[in-house]
Amino acid sequence: MSSAASQPNLRLVGLDSGSNDTAWADQERARLAVIKENRIAAHVPGLDPGDPRWILAMQTQARLQGAMLTPERRDQLMRSATKLGLRPFEANLVIAIVQDRARAGQRVEEAAPTIAMLRPSVSPKTQTASSSILHYWIAALLAAGAIAYMIIRWLLGS
Repeated sequence: MSSAASQPNLRLVGLDSGSNDTAWADQERARLAVIKENRIAAHVPGLDPGDPRWILAMQTQARLQGAMLTPERRDQLMRSATKLGLRPFEANLVIAIVQDRARAGQRVEEAAPTIAMLRPSVSPKTQTASSSILHYWIAALLAAGAIAYMIIRWLLGS
């Protein structure tokens, strides 16, 4: 076996002959910056893709027949909105906004600023967390009251 066959032919790509590693690193950073900006731009401005209002808007668009929505599909959307933590009023507004855009022949992405103006709903997780904190405070106050009552009775000797 010859020595040329045992040595692989490797070459460094991305570098011009005679350039240094910093030029290649700068070029790679610039390329990654472009990729990052493209990913950021792919998201809808003003709304997080996980926002319940936006999720309902996308579900509404998927269930539309032209600009119409059958009662069964509206009921499905309302049940979904409840699971997402949206109030019925907010859910109906989102549905109406998406239907209006469909009637005008516009894309749902153009409705994002309007949907973003709606008050964000309180997620069920946040709601249960705040209610459980309230329960702890009430329990602590009741316990403190009971202890204070027992101390007063003990001090008065009755």
